[in-house]
Amino acid sequence: MMSISPVNNVAYYMNLAKEDYYSGHGEPKGSWFGIGARILGLHGKTIDDKDYQQLMAGFSPSGEPLVQNAGKDNRRAAWDCTLSAPKSVSIVWASASPQLKKKIEAAKSQAVHKTIRFMERQVATTRRGKNSLKHEKASGFVIAAFSHCTNRNENLPEPQLHDHLLIINSLFREDGTWGAVESNSIYRWKMATGAIYRAELAFQMQKLGFEIELDGDSFHLKGVSKKACDAYSSRAKEINKELKKAGIKSSSSKEGARIKTITRKAKKTVDKDTLFQKWKIELEKYGLTESFIDSLTLSEKITQPQELDQSVILSELTERKAIFTKQDLFKETAIRASHCGMSAIQAEEFALLTLENEEVISLNSENGFVQQFTTEDVITSERLMVQDAQFLAQSHTKTMNKQQVNEAISLAEKQLHFSFDEEQKAAIQYTLCSGDLSITQGSAGAGKTTLMLAAKIACEQQGRRIQGACIAKKAADNLMQETGIQSHTVASLVHAINDNKHPLKNVDILVVDEAGLLPSTDLQILLFEAKVSNCKIILTGEDKQLDAINRGGVLRYLSRPEILGAQRIETIRRQRQDWAKQVVTDLRDGHSARALHSLKENNCLHWSESNDKAKEALIQDWHRYQYENPNKKSLVLAQQWKDVKALSEAIRNIHIAEGRVGAEHIPLKCSVAEKSFEYKYSVGDRVKFCRNEYRSLRVSNGTLGTIKGIQQLENDVQFTIEVDDKRTISFLASSYSDELGAHLCHAYALTIFSSQGTTINGNTFTLYNGSMNRANTYVALSRHKDESHLYINSAEMNERCRTKDISVEPTQEMREAQLAELTRRDNYHSLAIEHLTKKEAQQERESQQLHVAELEI
Repeated sequence: MMSISPVNNVAYYMNLAKEDYYSGHGEPKGSWFGIGARILGLHGKTIDDKDYQQLMAGFSPSGEPLVQNAGKDNRRAAWDCTLSAPKSVSIVWASASPQLKKKIEAAKSQAVHKTIRFMERQVATTRRGKNSLKHEKASGFVIAAFSHCTNRNENLPEPQLHDHLLIINSLFREDGTWGAVESNSIYRWKMATGAIYRAELAFQMQKLGFEIELDGDSFHLKGVSKKACDAYSSRAKEINKELKKAGIKSSSSKEGARIKTITRKAKKTVDKDTLFQKWKIELEKYGLTESFIDSLTLSEKITQPQELDQSVILSELTERKAIFTKQDLFKETAIRASHCGMSAIQAEEFALLTLENEEVISLNSENGFVQQFTTEDVITSERLMVQDAQFLAQSHTKTMNKQQVNEAISLAEKQLHFSFDEEQKAAIQYTLCSGDLSITQGSAGAGKTTLMLAAKIACEQQGRRIQGACIAKKAADNLMQETGIQSHTVASLVHAINDNKHPLKNVDILVVDEAGLLPSTDLQILLFEAKVSNCKIILTGEDKQLDAINRGGVLRYLSRPEILGAQRIETIRRQRQDWAKQVVTDLRDGHSARALHSLKENNCLHWSESNDKAKEALIQDWHRYQYENPNKKSLVLAQQWKDVKALSEAIRNIHIAEGRVGAEHIPLKCSVAEKSFEYKYSVGDRVKFCRNEYRSLRVSNGTLGTIKGIQQLENDVQFTIEVDDKRTISFLASSYSDELGAHLCHAYALTIFSSQGTTINGNTFTLYNGSMNRANTYVALSRHKDESHLYINSAEMNERCRTKDISVEPTQEMREAQLAELTRRDNYHSLAIEHLTKKEAQQERESQQLHVAELEI
């Protein structure tokens, strides 16, 4: 992997090398690399303190300024790009014979050198021009490289091969001048660069005879004990512990990089011979003797790499997003290359060839260092979807007249015991009197779902059949509960369509609620099926709420006036108090500071010193609320699965203590969101099904239920679960599993994504983290009728404040401003055809300008 952190302590790396490594102490001295270093006559030379200090300050070794702000105290000196070998490589190196150890070191050095050349070809970017707005490809870096072999274990260093590549903030341009490094380019290419490093290292290790096996995006040396790798990963565990406290998702983020830096302890002076001997003795306990390591190199040397398939890679890249970047392509290619015997240069060449594939379409760049692409397949799919949408919208086979709709509205009002206002009546008139595809958008809590009761009554009055569909099972259940419309998950309909069962054949109107969550690929399938089945589709939702996980942005695009248009309902009705309604409105419209201030004034904003403390406060408040309001409902939410799991466990423990959950506590590995978790299950547990299984169990991803019986078998677990639709199903865990485990989890807390479409007659309690943008926060804090409570980790906000200015100690005012900034970010998805249209329009403008210029000449 590769991590990046700004160099704040310039002397640190040189201090590590002051003692002679080979006499038994310190770390080895560094060396200069890169084209820029070659221009300065330093390439390959050992780093001395004078040159190092000059270059860190922005000067050449002879004292000439290389950049405009050379010598300034506030300039960034360098960035530390740390390349770390997979733990199995470090463990093998520590266990190997002296001869093999040197070969592994040489293999690692090759991987580092190839990675540096890759970065110079693809990553090196500088700025030029007024306000440095122009991005420019540069020739090469000046890199101070330090090779280290131990981590910073608090008690005793552990084997960890890694290289610090200090990218000096002076970059050699193609015109022979020097400029500052555009660090955004380094960060953007971080994942791809790390993958290239692993690809070359895997290639070199295979040349030594080792076999490679898949380990996520990385690789593992086959035959090396994974228990040994885990035992010698204390530094990673330490960092993860501190990241968890701060509520930071990844050490690769800027906030995470700072956590790594501040938890980095000084390396102790240790006699290397003694340390190496200790490692060998300890690793022999895991069977990693010199002879065993030698035996791992006896496999046949790689001669011909396995072939990669461009179409497979392009399909993988566009499965989740309609648009991919050059960085995405290089990362995916390098990951696959590391598993099939290709070198870094072969991976790079393959990625470049893939960009020349006739299926690849170049789009406008997001900025100077992010080129964007899509494929012909994606464009064709989106265009067909839009054509079918427009065909249906212009067809009027199911259109009702205003009198029929008004009668349905009156009947719905009698059933609901309240009157629709003019805005709602206009929306239902538009929905039922327009063509065979209509879109109604509305704010969270504006009553979009309730309006569909009038649609149901109108259909019944006309002898027509209406069905509903939602992405989430909970939302489908909510639609059915509020309107009586028989509803399914979109996935079950798509599954039936793909099985050639034509589920819309006898349906006159299909209501798709929470349509903002629809992937464009699923909507294309539904629209085509509606077209051939003569079925009208009503899309309801809001494009300001959460977007689809895969291929999102379709509701926003179709709602544009020039495409189809949409009717909107703005007035929020869900919350009982006016201030609570205004909070939801402000969050929707990006006025997050005002919304947060209102929550604070109403005692709904809760700050804690750590992530764990925030969880504790949330659980205490939830428990007190449920105790004091036994007839009210509540909902506990978090953005990330790991937090949902922790909150669910805490709530479950309360239910156990109060006698609502039994004492069986049968452990089971479970597969949730493509990750493996371990849960314990007892009679009385609330559970959620996490994968669609229509044939045998008739459950969807999101189906909820209660365990009525559970039995531990010899190699399995037998469940009897009463599903919330009152069915009772029995099954073996193994029959509802993949290689990660059973598709089941506790359901005492939910992700924000799965909560969209839910209304809670009471309070909600949300654990905040910095990955929540405007849409996440808007959805989480709009599910309630009474109050929405938000729990924030001060430590995370402190870290985010410090990345802007490390010299300032964050105040509460700064933390609140940072929270407001995070909760108004808008990261919505776009269709590929939107970008292609913009590019074609730009090309047309440029062509016209050129034509005018030629006429003037």
